[in-house]
Amino acid sequence: SFADVLFNSYTFNPERPLPLSEQEPLPKVWYSTSLTFAPNRRGTMNLHFGGYVYVQKKRHNRTMNWLCCKGSNTIKTRCKARVSTEGDNKIRFGTHGHNHPATELMAAQKVFHCVTKNVCDLGENFDELRFE
Repeated sequence: SFADVLFNSYTFNPERPLPLSEQEPLPKVWYSTSLTFAPNRRGTMNLHFGGYVYVQKKRHNRTMNWLCCKGSNTIKTRCKARVSTEGDNKIRFGTHGHNHPATELMAAQKVFHCVTKNVCDLGENFDELRFE
């Protein structure tokens, strides 16, 4: 019947997307992942993720907004990349990318797969990459 054909044409077979290391994350989409936080010299926390280091900007309700720390002293070379986090396992990327490469140590670990439209699981082990 027409209804069966229509239904079958919309049957969803989820496939694992490319690892994030092979694609750019979508901006303004929440991903579930392990996050690494480390204290800085001023006593506040930095976020270490995907080979980049972010500094705290502002808390808004349950989310914390972070700025890339690279070039933050000069406006001309400042990196405009931003992320937001919620708790210790959700991250959302801003619309601006980084204007500098990631550090090699963690850039190779930037692998996670989408499991739904808005939630992703990280396929990496941050235990080996903790900043003490």
